[in-house]
Amino acid sequence: MKKLNGWLGVASLAAVVLTGCGTTKPKDIRLLSDQQLRTFFEQRQDPRRYEITLYDSEDGVVFVGTSRLRPDQQAVLPFASGSGNRAPVVSLGAGRADTFPVLLDTSSRDNWLRFEKAVEVQAIPLGTVRAFDMMPKHVREDVPGYACRLDPLVFDTLRMDNVLFYVRSASGPLGVLGRRAEHPAPEAVLGCDTLKAFAFVQFDYPLRLATFSATFGYTPKPSRLVAELPLNEVEGVWAVDGLVDGQPGPILLDSAGDFELSVAKAAGHPLKQVSIGDLVFRQVRAVSSRDQGLEPQKYPRLGRQLLARYKVTFDNLHSMVYFERPDNP
Repeated sequence: MKKLNGWLGVASLAAVVLTGCGTTKPKDIRLLSDQQLRTFFEQRQDPRRYEITLYDSEDGVVFVGTSRLRPDQQAVLPFASGSGNRAPVVSLGAGRADTFPVLLDTSSRDNWLRFEKAVEVQAIPLGTVRAFDMMPKHVREDVPGYACRLDPLVFDTLRMDNVLFYVRSASGPLGVLGRRAEHPAPEAVLGCDTLKAFAFVQFDYPLRLATFSATFGYTPKPSRLVAELPLNEVEGVWAVDGLVDGQPGPILLDSAGDFELSVAKAAGHPLKQVSIGDLVFRQVRAVSSRDQGLEPQKYPRLGRQLLARYKVTFDNLHSMVYFERPDNP
């Protein structure tokens, strides 16, 4: 995370980042003008006003006091995406605005929000004498985002306060942040920093349901349990220990990735076996991270083409992840 010396640097940084990159931008994604950025940031507020405290770390500024949940809440939301697309996109609300599609991406540490939607839901830019900017680390993206507060974020009957989003400094769709999810295309991304605030989060891909629990724990059904593993973190996102063709190491769990396995360099032929605990996948199709628009990665990612066979529960209370055979419809 970089620190800007003043608010006049916001537009300049974005311009440098965009003009200094050789990648081609989709024509419907446009860098915001200086005036658009200034108008938006005129409404900035000190994070401490909302009981959000800041401290510096090796990775930049850390926000404490965000993603606040009220106890004893739970929500079950259907995937909003069409039947041909199993991307975990759900409809969430913000303030008085209508619900909008949000992608649940466990490979993203942070939350992201389209600029137009940020204006519509009256997201509040956060800042003191500087802006708080962030570049995505999970995808190959060169548009910075700026920290804003959204309050409340509504999951049907469940409410979360003080949610931190990074608002893109460009107009148009989310681009590669949307992870190729369509019908509907997401207007925001919810990453691990917020998902970790729940007691558990469950992706029931076969039934196309996402469950969020504020304080209630989860116990898998023994008759349907296929595997349970310790839930680890790698650079702020969820991972498990596993084997890829016999090579041990962390494997990232990518709820949004439209592939079986993503690796730095794909060999051009299926991998014989990928194992995580008692769960074994054979003849796994591996794709190149670059071809998927992902940042070069140290670790492989297990995508939703394999995850979608199961009901996957991330148990934050006990730092475990459960894979269950799905219930009958």
